[in-house]
Amino acid sequence: SWFGYGESEPTTGGVDGSRFCLYVDLEWRQVRGFRLFELFGEAKQGANKMLLVKAREWQASKELEPKGGYPPDKFSFVPKTPKPKTVQWTARRSQDGQLQTAVLPVSVLHLQRKREEQGPIDYIEVLDQGRKVTSAFTKLLAMR
Repeated sequence: SWFGYGESEPTTGGVDGSRFCLYVDLEWRQVRGFRLFELFGEAKQGANKMLLVKAREWQASKELEPKGGYPPDKFSFVPKTPKPKTVQWTARRSQDGQLQTAVLPVSVLHLQRKREEQGPIDYIEVLDQGRKVTSAFTKLLAMR
C-alpha cells in the first residue's frame, strides 16, 4: 500500500505481492542507464521457450523533476502504464553469445506528493539507486 504524504518504508514489493528490479544493458553502461520494472507473479514458459512475465515499467516523472534536473542517482518514478502487461522476458546476447543484459532486485520507497490543483501523486524511488545501478552493471560484467 502507499504511505502518507512523504512517509515511506523500504520494500522490495509493490501492490499485490509484486517486486521491483533494475534492468541494465551493456550499451547503457557509460551513461549508467537502466529501466525499472515491477514484476507480478512468476515467469511462465511460452512459445519458443520464451519466458513470459506480467510486468509494468516505471519511468522518471517529468512532473516531479526538480528545477535543474534530477540529481544523478535519485529519480522519482511513476508507472509507464496503468496496468501490468504480459511481456517476453529474455536476456539479450551479442552475436558471439556474450550476455548483454542483467536484472537486479531492488527495494523501493513508496511516496506521495501533494499537488495544488490535482489530487496527490503517488511515486516510488529506488533505495540506494546509485549503488544498485553500479551493482547491476558489476553483476552483468561478472556473468559475461
